Amino acid sequence: MVELDQNQHQLIRNYVDLLDTVSQGFQYVEEQYRKGDMQSADGVLSDTFLAFTQFETANHTLFEIFNGEERIVQEIQSFYTLMSFSVNLKYDLTMRMPD
Repeated sequence: MVELDQNQHQLIRNYVDLLDTVSQGFQYVEEQYRKGDMQSADGVLSDTFLAFTQFETANHTLFEIFNGEERIVQEIQSFYTLMSFSVNLKYDLTMRMPD
């Protein structure tokens, strides 16, 4: 088991808070799309994808902290893969949008 220092604890707390914020963002986006408010949904979706850049930096740090903790590293890797897929999806959707 890894012993975490105060900064590492704070990083993990911030990470969990960001996960919650992103989850709420996706819920809001879904609600707005269902209501037909595309402009509002698109704006929040774009902001939500921007949050992924913060995860990328944190993920590298988490890989370093939990190096050797196979199960935790696998979970971080799974999320990293999903995040990368989402960013690519955003790029694909942006490229298909009419001017």
